[in-house]
Amino acid sequence: MKKSIFMLAGIALVACSKKEDSTPTTPEVSVVGKWQKQNVTVTSGKDGSKISEKITTACERNGFIEFTMEKKVTTESYYTQIVNQVESCVKESSSTISSYEYDNGTKKLTVIRPNKTVTVTVEKISSTELELSYTDSDKNNDGVLDKTVEYYIKK
Repeated sequence: MKKSIFMLAGIALVACSKKEDSTPTTPEVSVVGKWQKQNVTVTSGKDGSKISEKITTACERNGFIEFTMEKKVTTESYYTQIVNQVESCVKESSSTISSYEYDNGTKKLTVIRPNKTVTVTVEKISSTELELSYTDSDKNNDGVLDKTVEYYIKK
């Protein structure tokens, strides 16, 4: 009788043990890192047609946007300057913007500058690619804000 009670208790413990979740969890991809802009496309907010596309130059690709673990953002940009028919790559600006916040659930990235806060949508993020979009202007003057998408690769 005692053996039966112990055996039943053992079976009950095994049957009630916590079942391990066999669903693998996807690791959260982070915006942290140094990103190099590759191109920018603008599409119509009215009909989705492409308005423009600008591929960055070799000089412009010296620039970057960097998000740190400490929630700081640093940007650096370059442009091509031609003086006396001689082309040179010039550093335009470099700044550390006070902070940023990224909400993985809403895919919103907010950059907080001293005089302005900007929120963009993270359209795509992987360990090597980042796509940011925003609608802040009417590029084709049709009365509807157009969508700008900036494409980056990890440097």
